Amino acid sequence: MSNVKYEIDYTSVTDLQEKLSQIPGKGEEIINRVMYLDGISILTDDITRFIPTSNKKKKHAADANWSKSTKFNLGFEIISRGGAANNKNSFGYLIFPDEGRGSKNPKAHDFTGKGLEQSTPKIMEILNAEINKKILEVLK
Repeated sequence: MSNVKYEIDYTSVTDLQEKLSQIPGKGEEIINRVMYLDGISILTDDITRFIPTSNKKKKHAADANWSKSTKFNLGFEIISRGGAANNKNSFGYLIFPDEGRGSKNPKAHDFTGKGLEQSTPKIMEILNAEINKKILEVLK
């Protein structure tokens, strides 16, 4: 699986910038809290919905804890718990359906890209709500 990074891009989020200017010194804390508490789980869940499963009776990544996350300032990265596909509890095969590698999988599924696309509006909605809440607190 390709690693998925989610970061706030200030150049493309002017509305968010304007709101953050109303609460100087508080924006970074709010963004990080939303990213870590809500963003990671939202993105992981959305990616999981797109992970293909086979009809084989085995543990599939879509039914397991397939990922781990790395937090950094104003973002996070979700990484597959992959490894060699022949290792027990390894989901090393995740890279193949995502990129369309292999003779039995000629088409890229891009489940990480689809999950990222679906989760971005949800995360931004929560982020805007939290920033609006903080602005109201400051105004009181």
